[in-house]
Amino acid sequence: MANDENFVSVLQAENSLLFVRKKGTINQATTVEIYDVQTPAKLVHLSSYSAGDRAVAALELHESLAYILCHGDDEPYWTLTIINLSDPANPQEVGQYNSPDEELPLDFTLYQQSAYVVTDYSFEIIDLSTPSHPVKVANYSYPAGQVKVEDHFAYITWEELTILDLSDPITPVPVGHTPITKHTLAGMAVLLGYVVMAFWWHGLQVYNVTDPTNPTIVDNYSFPDRESAPGGTAHAIQIEGQKAVVAGRDLNIFDLSTPKNIQRVTRYLWIGREHTYSLAVSQGYIYLETEGMIRIFSFTKQQIVWSYFGAGVLVGVVIALPVIITLLRKRYQWKKRQETEVSANLENRTEEKAKR
Repeated sequence: MANDENFVSVLQAENSLLFVRKKGTINQATTVEIYDVQTPAKLVHLSSYSAGDRAVAALELHESLAYILCHGDDEPYWTLTIINLSDPANPQEVGQYNSPDEELPLDFTLYQQSAYVVTDYSFEIIDLSTPSHPVKVANYSYPAGQVKVEDHFAYITWEELTILDLSDPITPVPVGHTPITKHTLAGMAVLLGYVVMAFWWHGLQVYNVTDPTNPTIVDNYSFPDRESAPGGTAHAIQIEGQKAVVAGRDLNIFDLSTPKNIQRVTRYLWIGREHTYSLAVSQGYIYLETEGMIRIFSFTKQQIVWSYFGAGVLVGVVIALPVIITLLRKRYQWKKRQETEVSANLENRTEEKAKR
């Protein structure tokens, strides 16, 4: 892995592959790095995909294809690129949709043979049935921040939660909506008729959408005041089974088996109080980015098992702390010796001056 300052975020983890977004030569995330994570203790770099002068916004996977959403400062203002990952060590570009619309893409998701892209002005549908030639087939004035799909319903957020019926994937029909009563949405996840939202400073909120025409709030969770932080307590959320993984100032895991009464079952505090801004969950592991570092958390062991500190250095949690403590102790002892030597030299000089 490259230097810490080039690392941006974790994008996705699936099928023993980890996708990491990193900065290029300009100050934006222009590269996707692909790692083999079959053995978390030994991440293997497989390949890279460069978006050129465009920033990587999001990535989704389906079978052997990766879909990468990017945006730029000039036309095309955003692109959706399809990459063949049959050989992850040698990804091949299959096709690309180029948007002439001067809009900022914020999120997207896949459903059947379509991509649903939300921008700061619209909700757009891209036909992916021919991967070598993706085509926009619909454009709706639904400014949105995030989008998720479960069954044949799309859930999009802006100032409210809007539910669209995708029975006809190209002609979505609005069926329900409700205001979002908290501010600064960090992320959204959908689980069996419930939408779980995480907010930067305001905890979690659960919506019952089993009746899509009448979404209702059924539970709220607020982090204790003592856990509040200027940078927020929640920055990202993903679902794993019946658990919600929420990363922010700490790593929090919530039990969603009773959505009307969610319970926090794990709180893992970072050493140094770093904030986590992105995460991915796959095969019993949580991959997190914490301010220039990738951490790997084991669901089974309920602890961080490995951490990437950049520059290709991978340290296991079992040996990391003793090594760090030893290094700090040696540094402290060295500094004390230096201070003692400096003090002795000053005393000698003072005595010599007094004799003169």
